[in-house]
Amino acid sequence: MKHLNVAAIALAMLNLPHAAQAANSCTTWKTAITSLMGEGEGLNTSYCSKEKGLEADFEIVCAGKDVNFRFSPTGGIEGKDFGNAKVNVDYTVDGKTFTLPSMFEALDGAFAASTPLKGPLLMAMKSGKAMTVSAKKNQLPVYHV
Repeated sequence: MKHLNVAAIALAMLNLPHAAQAANSCTTWKTAITSLMGEGEGLNTSYCSKEKGLEADFEIVCAGKDVNFRFSPTGGIEGKDFGNAKVNVDYTVDGKTFTLPSMFEALDGAFAASTPLKGPLLMAMKSGKAMTVSAKKNQLPVYHV
């Protein structure tokens, strides 16, 4: 199972003001400066997994002092109805778990949350080696990103 070098993505988010990297593979992180629908530009980093039963997209957008996380699982959520409810999503970096209250956006199936750019989750990602995403109370599987 592939694991993300979390430090590389956090460094890209924190230290690359106008650089952009692109990759052709779904399971490779992609980073680019993108338009934020009338709010200027931000650094967008994304990853997708095609692991059988655990398919998911994960996106981080850095603009200003906060970082927006969007986690969109397509595998492992069959038959679950979250409505437009708040769900606690756990981001575990090298064994340490950070819980982000996230709004489930039914229109595109994404759990959306915001966290401070210099907060503990991003600092852990900067120095971490592997990260998983899960929502235990909602019985979601563990996704490796």
